[in-house]
Amino acid sequence: MASSHWLLKEPIISLPETKIINAHSGWLPKHKGLDSIGWSIKDGDPLGLTTHYIDKGIDTGSILKFYEVKPEKNENLNTIWNKIVAQKPHAFLDTIKSIEENQIEPQNQNDDYPPHIPMTFEELLETNNYFKKITS
Repeated sequence: MASSHWLLKEPIISLPETKIINAHSGWLPKHKGLDSIGWSIKDGDPLGLTTHYIDKGIDTGSILKFYEVKPEKNENLNTIWNKIVAQKPHAFLDTIKSIEENQIEPQNQNDDYPPHIPMTFEELLETNNYFKKITS
């Protein structure tokens, strides 16, 4: 999966001999759910995407790999979002190759971080303004 506002459910997630990989635009395990890029910026955490196996929860499956995307001068929330999304094909290919070559040990998540609630429009504007300050 590359992005969705819907959760996959049973019986799909438990098909025999099948594992579904998601590329989540956020740093797991901390930033689950929607607006994870905005929450990462607000919390001063790394930006990028995490590949993980899908399970019954919201971005709670075993973590495979994190792909950091560094902000550059004069970027904003929209430009960094586009850069992160553009990394998804590379992340999928790299993750699959790494699994095939036994170079990844999936890391189970704990319940320390619940999924975020979506940011309000005002919070997104505030985050975008803060992001502009840190990349100017």
